[in-house]
Amino acid sequence: MTFFFVISCLLTDNPGDRGLFFVQADKTGDIFKQHVLYNLNTGWLKWRLLSLYYNKNISVNRSDCEGVIMNRFTVILTQCNFSSVGLMNLLFPLCGNENIVSFRNTGELYEWRKRISGEVSLTLYIIMPAILMDARGFDKLISSAPALNDVGASEVVIINEHELLPELFVSVCSDYGWQVIDICGISCDEIRRRIADRSVEKSTKRNDVIITRREQQVLGYLLKGLTVREINNDIGISMKTTYSFCNTLKNKLGLFSTYKIYEFRHIIDKALMSGIIRMKY
Repeated sequence: MTFFFVISCLLTDNPGDRGLFFVQADKTGDIFKQHVLYNLNTGWLKWRLLSLYYNKNISVNRSDCEGVIMNRFTVILTQCNFSSVGLMNLLFPLCGNENIVSFRNTGELYEWRKRISGEVSLTLYIIMPAILMDARGFDKLISSAPALNDVGASEVVIINEHELLPELFVSVCSDYGWQVIDICGISCDEIRRRIADRSVEKSTKRNDVIITRREQQVLGYLLKGLTVREINNDIGISMKTTYSFCNTLKNKLGLFSTYKIYEFRHIIDKALMSGIIRMKY
């Protein structure tokens, strides 16, 4: 089945003006599942009304958007539409003629990237929500982080809305070369300044977590999804001692419960492989 979309560009003849290139996709589509906004310079496009047809076998051709440079993109990755629109408004004055797109998850990003021909350079902004422990998508992102290179992500910036991001998360971001920008409780102007100055500000700091041999053993069980009682039965120590090890690990990793250790296992696995979490000798 083919769907019809209208793309309107309301632009003036003043080259200094900015316009919005807006695409609205049907929920049944699998190319564009969100609103996609491009920041355009009106020197490229005059007043015109574009019409595109879409189905599973047809992608948007570059020639349909005459004059639009498609090889550089600023990508926002978030499940919150409100955060997406807000960050877009902040980025428009900073990104110049780059296209700005937004996706809810990495799957949509990968599918979109397949349909963009040629070499692509992406600046990827990943928004960490204020309710941190609902941010299971961050754990999934870590598990698929190597694939970000395949979509052309030349720079990854974590926009952290949470009051305090656990040091373990910050250290993993640092190990990947990602930068963390904290925006909790600051003004829009300050957020824009931090984004604009991110290349000259101090890089994200890595803080290692040191654990004992017994803590490493207990951590291995928790990563497999075992309960405290199951761990206690296997290693043959008292429940009180087992709880003590679990609480120590929880505090060292900056998590709110031992269950979160299993929930964020991809982050912890990455930290173990990178030596961010290492045993005390």
